Amino acid sequence: MKDQNIEFSESKFEKCKFRGQNALFYYGKLVYEPSHCPTCDSVKPDYNIVKNGTKISTITLPQISAMPTYLKIQKQRFYCKECQSYLTTQTPIVGENCFISKRLKNLIVKRSN
Repeated sequence: MKDQNIEFSESKFEKCKFRGQNALFYYGKLVYEPSHCPTCDSVKPDYNIVKNGTKISTITLPQISAMPTYLKIQKQRFYCKECQSYLTTQTPIVGENCFISKRLKNLIVKRSN
């Protein structure tokens, strides 16, 4: 993985049934705090941005050993007191509001040509 903000748990992965077939699951946590609010540009040192729970996302990765592979990642949610908006930590592994990794998308495009 190219994102240094992802911490993998002690039990990094497990093999289990998912949607009727064996799959690999990796587990991680996205750990970083935003320096400012992307909506109103309020800065963090003013204590306007506070933690507001977490969200678990399942990201589809390229297959490993012909098995579907997924990353279950725990993302921190934040609340901006200045503009009353919510934000969730992002990772460059996937696009915004997407659950298919960029690497898998590139692999699909290469195979289709």
